[in-house]
Amino acid sequence: MNFFKQWYIKTNLLIKEEKSVYRFNNLVLSLGLLFTVSYFYIDYIHGENGSISMRAGAILTLHGMFVQSTLNGIKEYTTWNVSDKEVLVKKEIPNKFKIQGTIAFYYILFGTLIWAFIDLLYIAVK
Repeated sequence: MNFFKQWYIKTNLLIKEEKSVYRFNNLVLSLGLLFTVSYFYIDYIHGENGSISMRAGAILTLHGMFVQSTLNGIKEYTTWNVSDKEVLVKKEIPNKFKIQGTIAFYYILFGTLIWAFIDLLYIAVK
């Protein structure tokens, strides 16, 4: 239980720093793509009918959802002191995070399609 608490604290500290969030999301997206390609390769080598590739779709979907959840942790607003009053100001989110969000959306979309229909594609090709 202590391990999960420490992991949760470290993850929240990473989310607070935008540069580390960007690097962490790139790592997660890269690992998701690597796992997906490797599962397709394993499925091809073993001659399965898409049963291993369905897991690739699930993994791709989960990686996309994880990146989306970390991007939702970035604060869009900040406070500034103006004449001894705190004013809520909308912070411009860098374009690199918007690109990561778009890639994560496509990971979720294609992962779901692979997860749902890859076995039917194998049957149709045979």
